[in-house]
Amino acid sequence: MLISFYHISLCPRCARVRKHLRNFLGDSYSVYVKEINVAMNPLKAWGGGIRMVPALTCGEDLLSSVILTRKSLEQFLERNGYLNR
Repeated sequence: MLISFYHISLCPRCARVRKHLRNFLGDSYSVYVKEINVAMNPLKAWGGGIRMVPALTCGEDLLSSVILTRKSLEQFLERNGYLNR
């Protein structure tokens, strides 16, 4: 299952999440992560339950906060089986 990464292009918090995801997933980042720019797709984001960025979804699992820490990202990836591959 893909991870959907909801972001805004110029958001520094979103850039930090992208950096952490790339560090965790390495070369597999582009295989497992689908980036969705909320500014370009607001209805898709709203319909997906996204109310703030950065946000990640994988199936029914949603991780969203003003500040997503490296630890919370790691737990999200573990919970969804991405660090065990």
